[in-house]
Amino acid sequence: MPEVKAIDHSKVALLCWLAPVFFCAAVQGSDRAPAVLHASSYKTQPLDSPQPLRLQLEKSSESTRVIFDTQTEQQPQLMVLQNPARLVVDFSGVQLAQNLDGLSLDNTPIQWLNSEQKGGALRLTFKLEAGSERHVDLEDPLAVTGLEGGASTHARLIVLNIHHQPAQQQQPQQQPLFSAPPESELLAGLTAMTLAQPPAAEASEAEYLPHKTPPGIDWQLSGTWQQELSEERERTQKFESLVQQRMDIDLGERVSLSAQMRLRYDSEAWLGPEVARAENYSSLNGPWYNTAHAELSLRELYLDTEWWGNYWRIGKQQVVWGQADGLKVLDVVNPQSFREFIVDDFDDSRIPLWMLNLELALAGEASLQLLWVPDTSYHEWAEVGSAWQLTSPVFIPYLLPEFTTQLQPLEKPSKPIKDSDLGLRYSDFIGGWDITLNYLYHYQDAPVYYQSLDTLAAIQRIAPRYERNHLLGSTLSNAFASMTLRAELAYSSATYHSSADFQQRAIVESGELASVLGLDWQGPETVFVSAQWFQSHLLDYRPEVLREQTEHTLSLLYQQGFANEAWELKVLVLHSLNHHDNWLQLKLKYFMQSNFEVWLSSDRFSGDALSLFGQFDERDRFSLGFELGF
Repeated sequence: MPEVKAIDHSKVALLCWLAPVFFCAAVQGSDRAPAVLHASSYKTQPLDSPQPLRLQLEKSSESTRVIFDTQTEQQPQLMVLQNPARLVVDFSGVQLAQNLDGLSLDNTPIQWLNSEQKGGALRLTFKLEAGSERHVDLEDPLAVTGLEGGASTHARLIVLNIHHQPAQQQQPQQQPLFSAPPESELLAGLTAMTLAQPPAAEASEAEYLPHKTPPGIDWQLSGTWQQELSEERERTQKFESLVQQRMDIDLGERVSLSAQMRLRYDSEAWLGPEVARAENYSSLNGPWYNTAHAELSLRELYLDTEWWGNYWRIGKQQVVWGQADGLKVLDVVNPQSFREFIVDDFDDSRIPLWMLNLELALAGEASLQLLWVPDTSYHEWAEVGSAWQLTSPVFIPYLLPEFTTQLQPLEKPSKPIKDSDLGLRYSDFIGGWDITLNYLYHYQDAPVYYQSLDTLAAIQRIAPRYERNHLLGSTLSNAFASMTLRAELAYSSATYHSSADFQQRAIVESGELASVLGLDWQGPETVFVSAQWFQSHLLDYRPEVLREQTEHTLSLLYQQGFANEAWELKVLVLHSLNHHDNWLQLKLKYFMQSNFEVWLSSDRFSGDALSLFGQFDERDRFSLGFELGF
């Protein structure tokens, strides 16, 4: 008689709760009104052909002018927020055409500037000195026409003024909000932005915040709750709750403190290490509490400040150098958690490190970033026996049959000063190209598994240790109308690869040249397509190495919003030209509210068991989840 599996009522309840959500969305999606815009999230509006947008700063003793240079006639939206003081500018129909790291914020009330590109929507967030948000006004945008290459061009300059006067010298003014101009003015190219009055008292505080700054230290709390259920063929792969709480504190005088806590509980999966502190973490890092199913950790904690005209970020943080999808070339400053292989978003799977991050403003738009990383933490692997355990001998030692395995203690750097990582990145904007030059002196985040055989005693000894590497690299990007061309190149002085030669300890050392070439297209409405070609070439190749000398991988990302931006479809596929293995991810997301979204996704792997994706050929899964912002 077949075994009857007990029903997990908690998962059934979740499925019953989410199923009506998708049903109602399917019925009402096309008639759904746009969600109210909040500071925590935003939705794009239908777009015309996207246009490049560039920023320029002009400074004087009285004010800082932020100049937006674009050809679009789409009207941006401005929000003024407090605790901490911020300006949020949302553009639709544009694509950022420069690296913002090159903008010098010296002697301005702008503490930092962040950009978020989502399809054809661009959000720019300006973190300001406390009180500076009261002194913002807008000049009428200018329309400029001219000839370029024999063709007529049209540019639109939108100027945002941030005055430097102390608060007591300014008269209280109305909160600036953009109102839509008449269509005739748009067509004439002489658009005038007006300052609209705040709405009536019934508007919510989340939409329109008062100008009055509360006494004492300004602070803000925010967070998210994610719940996801993943089913794998005949078993539940995970039923995970992930709660993240963030606090931002404005300490004044261009000093702010940010902290983020993370609580993870998974009733099903056995993804992480069962020990309280895994070997990959340094004494400075790691979760406060950890079991096979639960984790409580300090995700980030850093101080932002500006000293001597330079920008400092000190504490536990993430640093992103590369922008590739799916695989990494230059994004190697932070290690990664492979609890779920590479299925997780990089922002969630990166392991933040304690470090000093200093950015120096140079002449023009150039800047220099200096990193000192005393945190000797490295990749976190999925637990042995879990769904995402690495099994390919290309990545882990192959255990010989009829041999006893002896795993020696991990030889791991442990001296914060001597074993520190050091990084440099030079950024500039030259001839329409965003360019960076990168250097990282670091321990590679994956251990090298040196092996030896004692044939008489039939013992296979494995001695893992971390090895140093010099990484030299560069990034390039440029926008051409609706197309963006980007590239990353990285040279590693020493990488280590599994081989079949046990006389050489089953490891071959080689220099490696890795690259990715990407082409992004912002199509009509909200269509976004990105194609990438990854390449990895070993400079000192030997036939006994288990991988091929040159590996090629292609990726394609398709993303589209539809039904008045209530729905979003994302398709990502990675394919190895060498081994013909694949990873296909489909994700359908529905935005019920501005701070609440639900999704249905699938991950499918195929290929040979020795390949990167093929080793998970039996791990195809479907997932159902939601995220609530608070």
